[in-house]
Amino acid sequence: MDDSESDHSCSEPDIEEGDTLSYETLHFDHLDEEWIGIYLFTQRDQLSEIDLIDERDLSTEARQWIDETDFTQNSILAIQVVSSTDSSELQPIEVTREEIIGEHDSYKMHAYTCISDPGDDENRKRSARLLRVSNDGKAPSDADLTHWEGDNSVFYA
Repeated sequence: MDDSESDHSCSEPDIEEGDTLSYETLHFDHLDEEWIGIYLFTQRDQLSEIDLIDERDLSTEARQWIDETDFTQNSILAIQVVSSTDSSELQPIEVTREEIIGEHDSYKMHAYTCISDPGDDENRKRSARLLRVSNDGKAPSDADLTHWEGDNSVFYA
């Protein structure tokens, strides 16, 4: 990517109303080779039950980040998208808390991400992030993702 392309930034998305949640990010090159979208982890043992993350391949830093997660106060969102090999990096923009209509005392997390410069290479790569999101002691029941590349968005449920 040349210097002129590095000036791209993510546009301000029209984020639906909801409580903004604080989060911390852990970068991954990719998670599972076949999977695209968002996955919600609300308990530590789910990480070994789901094949998105092979814990044997984790770096010491990644393993420590996961082990330090207090699942009574936080949830982990695994996010993975596919873009051009010459695209910019995957960037988390916001995570919100959204009530689920018709379900009393239940909510979902909605993550918003972007790749500001989608690139124009025909070859594809996977980009992934883990987000440790504060849930204030009440785990969500679901998670959604809205992902932008340039001016185009895709919704994952």
